[in-house]
This record gives sequence, structure tokens and C-alpha cells, in this order.
Amino acid sequence: MSHSSYSSIEQLRHLIKDVEYYYKEDKPTLEFYGTVKLHGTNGGIGYDGTNIWVQSRSNIITTKQDNMGFAFFVESNKTYFIEIMKHIIANNKIDIMNNAVILFGEWCGTGIQKGVAISSLPRMFVGFDVKVVPNEDKTKSYYIDTKIPELINDFDRHIFNIHLFPTFNITINFNNVKDSEEEMNKIITQVEKCCPFGKTFGINGVGEGVVFRHYYDSTSRYIFKLKGDEHKVSKEKTKIVIAPEVIASINEFCDTTVTEQRFNQAREYLYVSNPSLPTYGKTLELSHISKFIKWMQDDIWKEEMDVMTANNLDPNLVYSEMAKRVTTLVKNLCRI
Repeated sequence: MSHSSYSSIEQLRHLIKDVEYYYKEDKPTLEFYGTVKLHGTNGGIGYDGTNIWVQSRSNIITTKQDNMGFAFFVESNKTYFIEIMKHIIANNKIDIMNNAVILFGEWCGTGIQKGVAISSLPRMFVGFDVKVVPNEDKTKSYYIDTKIPELINDFDRHIFNIHLFPTFNITINFNNVKDSEEEMNKIITQVEKCCPFGKTFGINGVGEGVVFRHYYDSTSRYIFKLKGDEHKVSKEKTKIVIAPEVIASINEFCDTTVTEQRFNQAREYLYVSNPSLPTYGKTLELSHISKFIKWMQDDIWKEEMDVMTANNLDPNLVYSEMAKRVTTLVKNLCRI
């Protein structure tokens, strides 16, 4: 029984770069299958044939050290989740003696996030992916093709399968991605205006975005996310970004990356979803500034390094400006 995190979902421009690396000349045309991206907190349910455990994005959690009540929810539905895991194992012929299986989804609803349609719904778990993790070599982990039909919606338990809600299909010719730009823009604008998942439950309101997947064999995939403008952690100039943007200065770069959305993600990481951290369950303090700066730096370096290199922005100078802005954000909140 050990934690295995959900893989980061790339932005489209990162995927384009990967495809260009592997296909030097004639690039593929691929069909992508999209599901609604829900704005909550990542949750995982692990099973090894004997033990069942519960995860946040970064830790194993328990009913005593929980993440927004998710561990308690799983414990309350433990028998049901074990049956789901057994179906997944049987239907996909997984060798459970040598592998663990993790069902990933979004724990979302009232009080978990705000500013989206699903914030008005009761708390629920919405499954979207299944990961197989070998006991001996976790680097060989893989995801099962994601439609997971064996995960049956249960309205009374508030357990759902994202693949049984409205989905989207898009064809991308990687020789000329701009040909698909209009269709992608149409989809993400539609979802941001009215969340298809929320609308199914009679709730009209903002949606976060769409996650697109393409499996090029049974265990390997391309995956990317598109978010509406209100939920991007970086504020790009265009809705569909297919290449690193031209940035005139370090100040402009920090204007687009040191955002409220990214800062709120840091707060969730530090205080809500990671029981192993010394800040877990505590309130924001000035003494925590360095922890915010470290989280923001790691996330910006991971997501935006291609923009920095494309614009020849000195990381040390970026760090200095970013740290000033994060310090100001923390100080302002501490005064409230």
C-alpha cells in the first residue's frame, strides 16, 4: 500500500512539442476524446486485492487526516468501492498479485471549490481514470483506456463516471494544429459558458474546461487540458495556446503566471490536501511565505519553463520578481 500520484496533464503547447520531437517530418493526425474537467480536488482510491486506501494528490489520507472529507466518504462507501475495483480488475484482466489499481477522480461539490456550476451540487466523487501500478517497478505504471464502463453511476451514493456525461471529439492534424483551433475554441467557450456536467443536474453555471485523451496503444496515451479563461492559472493572451507566447518583460511574465488561481492552488496544497505537511489544517501565517514561494516556483518552472526559454528570461530575475509578488499576496491576506 503506497501512494502513486495522478500524472500531470499537459497543456496543448507541451503536447505539440512532444509530438514534434518524436515525429520529425510527417506528423500524425489523431482523434481525441474529451471529458468535462471538474473543478474540485483530486482523489484516488487504491486497491491491491486485500487493502483499500485513499489518496489526495500528494499523500495517503485517512479519516483522521482527511482532504475535505474524501477519506470519510470512501470509508462510508468502502464495500461499494471494493466491488468497483474488483470489476475493473476482472474486466481488464489485471494481475492483482503483482499490481495495485488506483481509481482516480474528482472530489467536488459544495464547499470544495467556488466559482463553478458544480459548487452548487452536493459533494460527490466523479471517476475519470484508472492507473495500474506494478509492485516491483512503479516506473512501468500505465493507465487503462479511460472509458471505464464498469464504473456505474450511483445517484444515491453520489458516485459517478465522467465518461457517461457529455463528451467531445476533436481531430488534430499536428502538421497544422491551427486547423483545429476554431473547433477547440468553440468547445472550450461552450463549456466555460455552461458546464455540461452541472447542466445534467439542472445547474447552469461556469465550467472549468475539457481534458482530451488519445490512446495510441493499450497502455500509452497523449493527454492535454483546455481551460476557460476564468480557471487558467496563467493568463495567456489567447484562449487556445499552441506555442509559447511572446513576453516583453519579466514583469509581464509574472503578470500572467503569479495569478490568484495559482496562489489558491498553493493554499490548497499547503493547508488542505497534504496531511504530511506541517502547515496541514493550520491558518495562513507570515512565517509560511517561503513555503508559498517554493510551491509557486516549482509550479511555474514546471508549466512555464518553455515560455521563459523562448523569451530568454533569466530564471533568477523571474524568481526575484515572483517572490516579491507572492510575499505581497501573503501579507495582504494576513492583514484581512
